[in-house]
Amino acid sequence: MTQDQLFELVKSLSKSEKRYFKIFSKLHVKGDQNNYIKIFDVIEKQEHYDEEKIKLYFKNDKQILKTFTFNKHYLYKLILKSLNSFHSKSRVSFTVEEDLRSAQILFQKELYKSALKILHKSEKLCIKHELFLKLLEVKRLEQKIVRKGNFLKNALSTIEQNRKTENYALKKLESISQAQYFASKVISQLYRSGANVNGQKAYSKEVKRITQFLKSKDITKIERISYSLALSAYYYSLPDNKNMLKVLQGGLNVFKKSDELVKSHFSDCISFMHNTILGAVMLNKRDELINSLDFGSQLESKFSSSLSIKEKSHLVARYHIHRVYYDLSKGNINETLKGCEKVEKLYADYSFHMRNVNKIDIMSGLADAYYFLGNYDKSLYYNSQILNLEDIERGTFPHIYIYAMLREIQNHIELKNHLLLHSLVSNTHRAIKKLIPKTQKTLHIYFEAFKTYIALADTDELKMIQNLKRIKAETIKILEADNRIIYFDMLSWIDSKIQGKDFATVKQEVFKNLYT
Repeated sequence: MTQDQLFELVKSLSKSEKRYFKIFSKLHVKGDQNNYIKIFDVIEKQEHYDEEKIKLYFKNDKQILKTFTFNKHYLYKLILKSLNSFHSKSRVSFTVEEDLRSAQILFQKELYKSALKILHKSEKLCIKHELFLKLLEVKRLEQKIVRKGNFLKNALSTIEQNRKTENYALKKLESISQAQYFASKVISQLYRSGANVNGQKAYSKEVKRITQFLKSKDITKIERISYSLALSAYYYSLPDNKNMLKVLQGGLNVFKKSDELVKSHFSDCISFMHNTILGAVMLNKRDELINSLDFGSQLESKFSSSLSIKEKSHLVARYHIHRVYYDLSKGNINETLKGCEKVEKLYADYSFHMRNVNKIDIMSGLADAYYFLGNYDKSLYYNSQILNLEDIERGTFPHIYIYAMLREIQNHIELKNHLLLHSLVSNTHRAIKKLIPKTQKTLHIYFEAFKTYIALADTDELKMIQNLKRIKAETIKILEADNRIIYFDMLSWIDSKIQGKDFATVKQEVFKNLYT
Protein backbone atom coordinates (compact mmCIF):
# COMPACT_ATOMS: atom_id res chain seq x y z
CA MET A 1 0.00 0.00 0.00
CA THR A 2 1.47 3.37 -1.01
CA GLN A 3 1.33 6.28 1.41
CA ASP A 4 -1.61 8.02 -0.27
CA GLN A 5 -3.83 4.94 -0.88
CA LEU A 6 -5.29 5.10 2.62
CA PHE A 7 -5.82 8.86 2.28
CA GLU A 8 -7.62 8.42 -1.06
CA LEU A 9 -9.85 5.70 0.38
CA VAL A 10 -10.80 7.80 3.42
CA LYS A 11 -11.54 10.82 1.23
CA SER A 12 -13.70 8.73 -1.11
CA LEU A 13 -16.17 7.81 1.66
CA SER A 14 -19.62 9.35 1.66
CA LYS A 15 -21.16 10.65 4.92
CA SER A 16 -23.30 7.53 5.29
CA GLU A 17 -20.27 5.28 4.62
CA LYS A 18 -18.25 7.13 7.28
CA ARG A 19 -21.09 6.84 9.77
CA TYR A 20 -21.41 3.12 9.08
CA PHE A 21 -17.65 2.64 9.41
CA LYS A 22 -17.63 4.24 12.86
CA ILE A 23 -20.35 1.82 14.00
CA PHE A 24 -18.68 -1.13 12.28
CA SER A 25 -15.29 -0.32 13.81
CA LYS A 26 -16.67 -0.53 17.35
CA LEU A 27 -17.06 -4.27 16.77
CA HIS A 28 -13.32 -4.51 16.07
CA VAL A 29 -11.80 -2.71 19.06
CA LYS A 30 -8.63 -4.32 20.39
CA GLY A 31 -8.57 -3.90 24.16
CA ASP A 32 -9.32 -0.41 25.43
CA GLN A 33 -7.58 1.31 22.55
CA ASN A 34 -8.84 1.90 19.01
CA ASN A 35 -5.74 3.52 17.58
CA TYR A 36 -6.64 3.08 13.94
CA ILE A 37 -9.85 5.10 14.47
CA LYS A 38 -7.78 7.93 15.93
CA ILE A 39 -5.62 7.82 12.78
CA PHE A 40 -8.77 7.78 10.64
CA ASP A 41 -10.06 10.96 12.30
CA VAL A 42 -6.78 12.81 11.70
CA ILE A 43 -6.51 11.73 8.05
CA GLU A 44 -10.13 12.72 7.40
CA LYS A 45 -9.37 16.32 8.40
CA GLN A 46 -6.36 16.65 6.05
CA GLU A 47 -6.67 18.39 2.69
CA HIS A 48 -3.51 16.69 1.41
CA TYR A 49 -1.83 13.62 2.84
CA ASP A 50 1.01 14.53 5.19
CA GLU A 51 2.30 11.61 7.27
CA GLU A 52 4.77 13.75 9.20
CA LYS A 53 1.97 15.97 10.48
CA ILE A 54 -0.02 12.89 11.52
CA LYS A 55 2.95 11.57 13.51
CA LEU A 56 3.50 15.02 15.01
CA TYR A 57 -0.14 15.00 16.16
CA PHE A 58 0.50 11.75 18.03
CA LYS A 59 3.94 12.75 19.39
CA ASN A 60 2.81 12.11 22.97
CA ASP A 61 1.25 8.73 22.21
CA LYS A 62 4.16 6.30 21.97
CA GLN A 63 1.90 3.29 21.43
CA ILE A 64 0.39 4.71 18.23
CA LEU A 65 3.77 5.78 16.87
CA LYS A 66 5.25 2.36 17.64
CA THR A 67 2.50 0.53 15.70
CA PHE A 68 1.77 3.29 13.18
CA THR A 69 2.48 1.27 10.01
CA PHE A 70 0.50 -1.71 11.28
CA ASN A 71 -2.47 0.50 12.23
CA LYS A 72 -2.51 2.10 8.79
CA HIS A 73 -2.67 -1.26 7.04
CA TYR A 74 -5.26 -2.54 9.48
CA LEU A 75 -7.35 0.62 9.01
CA TYR A 76 -7.24 0.26 5.21
CA LYS A 77 -8.46 -3.35 5.37
CA LEU A 78 -11.13 -2.52 7.94
CA ILE A 79 -12.55 0.29 5.80
CA LEU A 80 -12.82 -2.14 2.87
CA LYS A 81 -14.57 -4.70 5.11
CA SER A 82 -17.04 -2.08 6.29
CA LEU A 83 -17.73 -0.99 2.70
CA ASN A 84 -18.37 -4.60 1.70
CA SER A 85 -20.79 -4.94 4.59
CA PHE A 86 -22.44 -1.56 3.92
CA HIS A 87 -23.07 -2.29 0.24
CA SER A 88 -23.79 -6.01 0.56
CA LYS A 89 -27.54 -5.62 0.02
CA SER A 90 -27.57 -2.46 -2.08
CA ARG A 91 -26.98 -4.12 -5.45
CA VAL A 92 -27.79 -7.49 -6.93
CA SER A 93 -24.16 -8.09 -7.94
CA PHE A 94 -23.10 -7.83 -4.27
CA THR A 95 -25.81 -10.32 -3.30
CA VAL A 96 -24.56 -12.79 -5.92
CA GLU A 97 -20.96 -12.38 -4.72
CA GLU A 98 -22.04 -13.13 -1.16
CA ASP A 99 -23.99 -16.19 -2.33
CA LEU A 100 -20.96 -17.43 -4.27
CA ARG A 101 -18.79 -17.20 -1.16
CA SER A 102 -21.43 -19.09 0.84
CA ALA A 103 -21.75 -21.78 -1.82
CA GLN A 104 -17.96 -22.16 -1.96
CA ILE A 105 -17.83 -22.72 1.81
CA LEU A 106 -20.64 -25.28 1.64
CA PHE A 107 -18.84 -27.03 -1.24
CA GLN A 108 -15.65 -27.28 0.81
CA LYS A 109 -17.67 -28.82 3.64
CA GLU A 110 -19.18 -31.27 1.10
CA LEU A 111 -22.69 -29.94 1.74
CA TYR A 112 -23.45 -30.18 -1.97
CA LYS A 113 -27.26 -29.94 -1.95
CA SER A 114 -27.20 -26.79 0.15
CA ALA A 115 -24.55 -25.26 -2.13
CA LEU A 116 -26.55 -26.08 -5.27
CA LYS A 117 -29.69 -24.55 -3.77
CA ILE A 118 -27.88 -21.24 -3.28
CA LEU A 119 -26.34 -21.39 -6.78
CA HIS A 120 -29.72 -22.03 -8.44
CA LYS A 121 -31.06 -18.88 -6.76
CA SER A 122 -27.98 -16.92 -7.87
CA GLU A 123 -28.31 -18.20 -11.45
CA LYS A 124 -31.84 -16.79 -11.66
CA LEU A 125 -30.64 -13.41 -10.36
CA CYS A 126 -27.73 -13.36 -12.85
CA ILE A 127 -29.99 -14.11 -15.82
CA LYS A 128 -32.68 -11.63 -14.71
CA HIS A 129 -30.18 -8.80 -14.17
CA GLU A 130 -27.80 -9.79 -17.00
CA LEU A 131 -24.76 -10.33 -14.77
CA PHE A 132 -22.96 -12.47 -17.32
CA LEU A 133 -19.55 -12.59 -15.64
CA LYS A 134 -21.15 -13.65 -12.37
CA LEU A 135 -23.26 -16.19 -14.26
CA LEU A 136 -20.04 -17.83 -15.51
CA GLU A 137 -18.72 -18.05 -11.94
CA VAL A 138 -22.01 -19.59 -10.75
CA LYS A 139 -22.10 -22.22 -13.49
CA ARG A 140 -18.44 -23.16 -13.12
CA LEU A 141 -18.82 -23.69 -9.38
CA GLU A 142 -21.94 -25.73 -10.08
CA GLN A 143 -19.94 -27.86 -12.56
CA LYS A 144 -17.36 -28.56 -9.84
CA ILE A 145 -20.05 -29.62 -7.40
CA VAL A 146 -21.76 -31.92 -9.90
CA ARG A 147 -18.46 -33.58 -10.85
CA LYS A 148 -17.26 -33.87 -7.27
CA GLY A 149 -20.52 -35.01 -5.73
CA ASN A 150 -21.68 -37.10 -8.68
CA PHE A 151 -24.90 -37.74 -6.78
CA LEU A 152 -27.38 -36.29 -9.21
CA LYS A 153 -29.43 -38.72 -11.25
CA ASN A 154 -29.09 -36.60 -14.36
CA ALA A 155 -25.51 -35.42 -13.85
CA LEU A 156 -24.65 -35.65 -17.57
CA SER A 157 -27.65 -33.61 -18.71
CA THR A 158 -26.96 -31.06 -15.97
CA ILE A 159 -23.36 -30.67 -17.13
CA GLU A 160 -24.55 -30.26 -20.74
CA GLN A 161 -27.08 -27.60 -19.70
CA ASN A 162 -24.37 -25.76 -17.74
CA ARG A 163 -22.18 -25.80 -20.84
CA LYS A 164 -25.00 -24.20 -22.89
CA THR A 165 -25.52 -21.52 -20.23
CA GLU A 166 -21.79 -20.77 -20.14
CA ASN A 167 -21.74 -20.43 -23.94
CA TYR A 168 -24.72 -18.06 -23.74
CA ALA A 169 -22.94 -15.88 -21.17
CA LEU A 170 -19.72 -15.86 -23.21
CA LYS A 171 -21.64 -14.93 -26.36
CA LYS A 172 -23.27 -11.98 -24.62
CA LEU A 173 -19.97 -10.79 -23.15
CA GLU A 174 -18.34 -10.94 -26.59
CA SER A 175 -21.25 -9.00 -28.07
CA ILE A 176 -20.91 -6.24 -25.45
CA SER A 177 -17.14 -6.14 -26.00
CA GLN A 178 -17.67 -5.67 -29.76
CA ALA A 179 -19.99 -2.72 -29.12
CA GLN A 180 -17.45 -1.05 -26.83
CA TYR A 181 -14.64 -1.61 -29.32
CA PHE A 182 -16.69 -0.10 -32.16
CA ALA A 183 -17.49 3.00 -30.08
CA SER A 184 -13.80 3.41 -29.20
CA LYS A 185 -12.78 3.23 -32.88
CA VAL A 186 -15.35 5.83 -33.93
CA ILE A 187 -14.48 8.26 -31.13
CA SER A 188 -10.76 7.81 -31.73
CA GLN A 189 -11.14 8.72 -35.41
CA LEU A 190 -13.39 11.67 -34.57
CA TYR A 191 -10.79 13.30 -32.33
CA ARG A 192 -7.93 12.37 -34.62
CA SER A 193 -9.35 13.79 -37.85
CA GLY A 194 -12.61 15.55 -36.95
CA ALA A 195 -16.03 15.07 -38.52
CA ASN A 196 -15.44 13.21 -41.74
CA VAL A 197 -18.28 11.44 -43.55
CA ASN A 198 -15.90 9.72 -45.96
CA GLY A 199 -13.79 8.52 -43.08
CA GLN A 200 -16.82 6.99 -41.41
CA LYS A 201 -18.02 5.08 -44.51
CA ALA A 202 -15.72 2.24 -43.52
CA TYR A 203 -18.13 1.57 -40.68
CA SER A 204 -21.30 1.35 -42.81
CA LYS A 205 -21.42 -2.47 -42.73
CA GLU A 206 -21.02 -2.54 -38.96
CA VAL A 207 -23.64 0.21 -38.52
CA LYS A 208 -26.14 -1.76 -40.58
CA ARG A 209 -25.53 -4.85 -38.41
CA ILE A 210 -25.93 -2.87 -35.18
CA THR A 211 -29.13 -1.20 -36.42
CA GLN A 212 -30.66 -4.59 -37.21
CA PHE A 213 -29.47 -6.07 -33.93
CA LEU A 214 -31.15 -3.26 -31.95
CA LYS A 215 -34.47 -4.38 -33.49
CA SER A 216 -33.92 -7.99 -32.40
CA LYS A 217 -36.17 -9.56 -29.76
CA ASP A 218 -33.23 -11.54 -28.35
CA ILE A 219 -31.20 -8.48 -27.40
CA THR A 220 -30.55 -8.01 -23.68
CA LYS A 221 -30.81 -4.68 -21.84
CA ILE A 222 -27.02 -4.45 -21.41
CA GLU A 223 -26.48 -5.15 -25.12
CA ARG A 224 -29.06 -2.49 -26.03
CA ILE A 225 -27.25 0.05 -23.86
CA SER A 226 -23.82 -0.87 -25.23
CA TYR A 227 -24.86 -0.81 -28.89
CA SER A 228 -26.95 2.35 -28.47
CA LEU A 229 -23.90 4.15 -27.05
CA ALA A 230 -21.77 2.85 -29.92
CA LEU A 231 -24.29 3.85 -32.60
CA SER A 232 -24.88 7.29 -31.06
CA ALA A 233 -21.10 7.90 -31.12
CA TYR A 234 -21.13 7.05 -34.84
CA TYR A 235 -24.01 9.43 -35.63
CA TYR A 236 -22.36 12.15 -33.54
CA SER A 237 -19.17 11.78 -35.56
CA LEU A 238 -20.91 12.38 -38.92
CA PRO A 239 -22.73 14.48 -37.53
CA ASP A 240 -26.32 13.16 -37.81
CA ASN A 241 -27.99 14.67 -34.76
CA LYS A 242 -31.50 13.45 -35.60
CA ASN A 243 -30.52 9.76 -35.63
CA MET A 244 -28.16 10.28 -32.70
CA LEU A 245 -31.00 11.63 -30.53
CA LYS A 246 -33.34 8.81 -31.61
CA VAL A 247 -30.81 6.15 -30.60
CA LEU A 248 -30.02 7.88 -27.30
CA GLN A 249 -33.69 8.13 -26.36
CA GLY A 250 -34.07 4.40 -26.98
CA GLY A 251 -31.18 3.68 -24.61
CA LEU A 252 -32.43 6.14 -21.98
CA ASN A 253 -35.85 4.48 -21.99
CA VAL A 254 -34.19 1.18 -21.00
CA PHE A 255 -32.86 2.85 -17.84
CA LYS A 256 -36.20 4.49 -17.06
CA LYS A 257 -37.76 1.03 -16.79
CA SER A 258 -35.20 -0.51 -14.42
CA ASP A 259 -33.94 0.98 -11.15
CA GLU A 260 -31.57 -1.95 -10.68
CA LEU A 261 -30.02 -1.25 -14.09
CA VAL A 262 -29.53 2.40 -13.10
CA LYS A 263 -27.73 1.34 -9.92
CA SER A 264 -25.50 -1.21 -11.65
CA HIS A 265 -24.67 1.02 -14.66
CA PHE A 266 -25.04 4.50 -13.18
CA SER A 267 -22.25 6.14 -15.19
CA ASP A 268 -23.71 4.83 -18.46
CA CYS A 269 -27.14 6.10 -17.40
CA ILE A 270 -25.75 9.59 -16.75
CA SER A 271 -23.95 9.52 -20.11
CA PHE A 272 -27.21 8.71 -21.90
CA MET A 273 -29.01 11.52 -20.07
CA HIS A 274 -26.15 13.98 -20.76
CA ASN A 275 -25.92 13.13 -24.47
CA THR A 276 -29.71 13.16 -24.89
CA ILE A 277 -29.80 16.68 -23.44
CA LEU A 278 -27.07 17.77 -25.86
CA GLY A 279 -28.94 16.24 -28.80
CA ALA A 280 -32.20 17.89 -27.73
CA VAL A 281 -30.55 21.31 -27.50
CA MET A 282 -28.80 20.90 -30.86
CA LEU A 283 -32.15 20.09 -32.52
CA ASN A 284 -34.20 22.60 -30.46
CA LYS A 285 -36.34 19.75 -29.09
CA ARG A 286 -37.77 21.44 -26.00
CA ASP A 287 -39.91 18.52 -24.76
CA GLU A 288 -37.04 16.04 -25.03
CA LEU A 289 -34.80 18.47 -23.17
CA ILE A 290 -37.28 18.93 -20.30
CA ASN A 291 -37.96 15.17 -20.07
CA SER A 292 -34.23 14.42 -19.81
CA LEU A 293 -33.69 17.12 -17.17
CA ASP A 294 -36.65 15.78 -15.19
CA PHE A 295 -35.12 12.31 -15.35
CA GLY A 296 -31.87 13.75 -13.97
CA SER A 297 -33.82 15.27 -11.09
CA GLN A 298 -35.47 11.89 -10.40
CA LEU A 299 -32.08 10.16 -10.39
CA GLU A 300 -30.77 12.59 -7.81
CA SER A 301 -33.79 12.31 -5.50
CA LYS A 302 -34.16 8.53 -5.82
CA PHE A 303 -30.56 7.30 -5.74
CA SER A 304 -28.53 10.05 -4.05
CA SER A 305 -28.23 8.23 -0.71
CA SER A 306 -26.85 5.06 -2.34
CA LEU A 307 -24.40 6.70 -4.77
CA SER A 308 -20.66 6.64 -4.35
CA ILE A 309 -18.72 9.91 -4.25
CA LYS A 310 -17.53 9.23 -7.79
CA GLU A 311 -21.11 8.70 -9.03
CA LYS A 312 -22.28 11.87 -7.28
CA SER A 313 -19.49 13.84 -8.95
CA HIS A 314 -20.59 12.39 -12.30
CA LEU A 315 -24.13 13.63 -11.62
CA VAL A 316 -22.85 17.13 -10.84
CA ALA A 317 -20.81 17.26 -14.06
CA ARG A 318 -23.50 15.84 -16.34
CA TYR A 319 -26.80 17.05 -14.82
CA HIS A 320 -26.45 20.19 -12.71
CA ILE A 321 -24.49 22.07 -15.37
CA HIS A 322 -27.29 21.44 -17.88
CA ARG A 323 -29.81 22.67 -15.33
CA VAL A 324 -27.85 25.93 -15.11
CA TYR A 325 -28.01 26.35 -18.90
CA TYR A 326 -31.73 25.59 -18.91
CA ASP A 327 -32.39 28.31 -16.33
CA LEU A 328 -30.35 30.67 -18.52
CA SER A 329 -32.45 29.69 -21.55
CA LYS A 330 -35.58 30.78 -19.68
CA GLY A 331 -33.96 34.13 -18.88
CA ASN A 332 -34.13 33.29 -15.17
CA ILE A 333 -30.99 35.02 -13.94
CA ASN A 334 -31.62 34.49 -10.22
CA GLU A 335 -32.15 30.73 -10.64
CA THR A 336 -29.07 30.57 -12.86
CA LEU A 337 -26.94 32.20 -10.16
CA LYS A 338 -28.37 29.83 -7.54
CA GLY A 339 -27.57 26.92 -9.84
CA CYS A 340 -23.98 28.13 -10.31
CA GLU A 341 -23.54 28.47 -6.55
CA LYS A 342 -24.89 24.93 -6.03
CA VAL A 343 -22.51 23.52 -8.63
CA GLU A 344 -19.60 25.40 -7.04
CA LYS A 345 -20.44 23.94 -3.62
CA LEU A 346 -20.85 20.41 -5.00
CA TYR A 347 -17.59 20.77 -6.91
CA ALA A 348 -15.79 21.79 -3.72
CA ASP A 349 -17.16 18.65 -2.03
CA TYR A 350 -16.38 16.17 -4.80
CA SER A 351 -13.52 17.57 -6.90
CA PHE A 352 -10.92 15.42 -5.13
CA HIS A 353 -12.59 12.29 -6.54
CA MET A 354 -13.28 13.58 -10.05
CA ARG A 355 -11.65 12.51 -13.26
CA ASN A 356 -10.30 15.37 -15.37
CA VAL A 357 -13.08 14.92 -17.93
CA ASN A 358 -15.72 15.68 -15.25
CA LYS A 359 -13.69 18.60 -13.90
CA ILE A 360 -13.56 20.00 -17.44
CA ASP A 361 -17.34 19.64 -17.85
CA ILE A 362 -17.94 21.60 -14.66
CA MET A 363 -15.27 24.25 -15.18
CA SER A 364 -16.36 24.82 -18.79
CA GLY A 365 -19.99 25.04 -17.71
CA LEU A 366 -19.30 27.56 -14.97
CA ALA A 367 -16.94 29.59 -17.19
CA ASP A 368 -19.57 29.79 -19.94
CA ALA A 369 -22.46 30.48 -17.56
CA TYR A 370 -20.65 33.37 -15.88
CA TYR A 371 -19.55 34.65 -19.28
CA PHE A 372 -23.18 34.68 -20.48
CA LEU A 373 -24.15 36.48 -17.24
CA GLY A 374 -21.50 39.12 -17.86
CA ASN A 375 -19.30 38.15 -14.91
CA TYR A 376 -16.14 37.95 -17.00
CA ASP A 377 -13.68 37.86 -14.09
CA LYS A 378 -15.34 34.78 -12.64
CA SER A 379 -15.52 33.20 -16.09
CA LEU A 380 -11.75 33.74 -16.41
CA TYR A 381 -11.19 32.17 -12.99
CA TYR A 382 -12.88 28.87 -13.92
CA ASN A 383 -11.42 28.87 -17.41
CA SER A 384 -7.91 29.23 -15.97
CA GLN A 385 -8.51 26.04 -13.94
CA ILE A 386 -9.01 24.15 -17.21
CA LEU A 387 -5.83 25.60 -18.71
CA ASN A 388 -3.92 24.66 -15.53
CA LEU A 389 -4.99 21.01 -15.52
CA GLU A 390 -2.05 18.66 -15.84
CA ASP A 391 -1.38 17.51 -19.41
CA ILE A 392 -4.45 19.35 -20.77
CA GLU A 393 -2.57 20.39 -23.93
CA ARG A 394 -1.27 16.89 -24.59
CA GLY A 395 -4.47 15.15 -23.46
CA THR A 396 -6.93 12.99 -25.37
CA PHE A 397 -9.07 15.98 -26.36
CA PRO A 398 -6.87 18.86 -27.54
CA HIS A 399 -9.94 20.76 -28.74
CA ILE A 400 -10.86 21.34 -25.06
CA TYR A 401 -7.54 23.11 -24.57
CA ILE A 402 -8.15 25.28 -27.65
CA TYR A 403 -11.71 26.17 -26.56
CA ALA A 404 -10.31 27.24 -23.21
CA MET A 405 -7.76 29.47 -24.97
CA LEU A 406 -10.51 30.97 -27.14
CA ARG A 407 -12.71 31.52 -24.08
CA GLU A 408 -9.81 33.37 -22.46
CA ILE A 409 -9.61 35.68 -25.48
CA GLN A 410 -13.40 36.22 -25.35
CA ASN A 411 -13.28 37.32 -21.73
CA HIS A 412 -10.33 39.67 -22.18
CA ILE A 413 -12.08 41.29 -25.15
CA GLU A 414 -15.12 42.04 -22.97
CA LEU A 415 -12.85 43.30 -20.17
CA LYS A 416 -10.96 45.42 -22.74
CA ASN A 417 -7.58 44.08 -21.62
CA HIS A 418 -5.96 45.14 -24.90
CA LEU A 419 -2.40 44.70 -23.73
CA LEU A 420 -2.94 40.96 -23.24
CA LEU A 421 -4.92 40.26 -26.39
CA HIS A 422 -2.16 40.29 -29.00
CA SER A 423 0.01 37.79 -27.10
CA LEU A 424 -3.05 35.58 -26.45
CA VAL A 425 -3.92 35.59 -30.15
CA SER A 426 -0.36 34.70 -31.07
CA ASN A 427 -0.22 31.80 -28.58
CA THR A 428 -3.63 30.49 -29.63
CA HIS A 429 -2.72 30.64 -33.31
CA ARG A 430 0.36 28.48 -32.71
CA ALA A 431 -1.65 26.00 -30.64
CA ILE A 432 -4.41 25.66 -33.26
CA LYS A 433 -1.90 25.06 -36.05
CA LYS A 434 -0.19 22.41 -33.94
CA LEU A 435 -3.20 20.59 -32.45
CA ILE A 436 -6.30 21.05 -34.61
CA PRO A 437 -6.67 19.53 -38.11
CA LYS A 438 -8.02 21.84 -40.82
CA THR A 439 -11.00 19.49 -41.15
CA GLN A 440 -12.27 20.84 -37.81
CA LYS A 441 -13.39 24.11 -39.36
CA THR A 442 -15.38 25.38 -36.38
CA LEU A 443 -12.34 26.20 -34.25
CA HIS A 444 -10.50 27.83 -37.13
CA ILE A 445 -13.41 30.12 -38.05
CA TYR A 446 -13.94 31.10 -34.39
CA PHE A 447 -10.31 32.08 -34.10
CA GLU A 448 -10.50 34.10 -37.32
CA ALA A 449 -13.42 36.09 -35.89
CA PHE A 450 -11.50 36.98 -32.73
CA LYS A 451 -8.36 37.86 -34.67
CA THR A 452 -10.33 40.10 -37.05
CA TYR A 453 -12.03 41.98 -34.24
CA ILE A 454 -8.81 42.54 -32.28
CA ALA A 455 -6.91 43.71 -35.36
CA LEU A 456 -9.54 46.18 -36.64
CA ALA A 457 -11.80 47.25 -33.75
CA ASP A 458 -9.73 50.31 -32.87
CA THR A 459 -8.47 51.19 -36.35
CA ASP A 460 -11.14 50.50 -39.00
CA GLU A 461 -14.60 49.77 -37.56
CA LEU A 462 -16.33 49.66 -40.96
CA LYS A 463 -13.88 47.07 -42.33
CA MET A 464 -14.19 45.09 -39.10
CA ILE A 465 -18.00 44.93 -39.45
CA GLN A 466 -17.73 43.89 -43.11
CA ASN A 467 -15.27 41.11 -42.26
CA LEU A 468 -17.35 39.92 -39.30
CA LYS A 469 -20.46 39.72 -41.51
CA ARG A 470 -18.49 37.56 -43.96
CA ILE A 471 -17.25 35.35 -41.13
CA LYS A 472 -20.79 35.09 -39.76
CA ALA A 473 -22.04 33.80 -43.12
CA GLU A 474 -19.22 31.21 -43.20
CA THR A 475 -19.93 30.24 -39.59
CA ILE A 476 -23.61 29.63 -40.37
CA LYS A 477 -22.62 27.29 -43.22
CA ILE A 478 -20.20 25.39 -40.98
CA LEU A 479 -22.76 25.08 -38.18
CA GLU A 480 -25.41 23.83 -40.61
CA ALA A 481 -23.06 20.92 -41.35
CA ASP A 482 -21.82 20.49 -37.78
CA ASN A 483 -23.70 22.13 -34.91
CA ARG A 484 -22.32 19.93 -32.16
CA ILE A 485 -20.72 22.83 -30.30
CA ILE A 486 -23.88 24.21 -28.77
CA TYR A 487 -22.81 26.43 -25.89
CA PHE A 488 -19.95 28.26 -27.60
CA ASP A 489 -22.28 30.77 -29.33
CA MET A 490 -20.08 32.47 -31.89
CA LEU A 491 -23.04 33.92 -33.82
CA SER A 492 -24.21 35.89 -30.77
CA TRP A 493 -20.66 37.06 -30.16
CA ILE A 494 -20.30 38.30 -33.75
CA ASP A 495 -23.70 40.03 -33.53
CA SER A 496 -22.64 41.79 -30.32
CA LYS A 497 -19.54 43.20 -32.03
CA ILE A 498 -21.43 44.26 -35.16
CA GLN A 499 -24.07 45.97 -33.00
CA GLY A 500 -21.49 47.43 -30.61
CA LYS A 501 -23.15 45.79 -27.57
CA ASP A 502 -21.88 43.84 -24.60
CA PHE A 503 -21.92 40.10 -25.36
CA ALA A 504 -23.91 39.18 -22.23
CA THR A 505 -26.71 41.56 -23.28
CA VAL A 506 -27.02 39.96 -26.72
CA LYS A 507 -26.73 36.43 -25.34
CA GLN A 508 -29.46 36.95 -22.75
CA GLU A 509 -31.76 38.24 -25.51
CA VAL A 510 -31.05 35.03 -27.46
CA PHE A 511 -31.78 32.90 -24.40
CA LYS A 512 -35.10 34.66 -23.82
CA ASN A 513 -36.18 33.77 -27.36
CA LEU A 514 -35.00 30.16 -27.16
CA TYR A 515 -37.67 27.46 -27.61
CA THR A 516 -40.47 30.00 -28.17
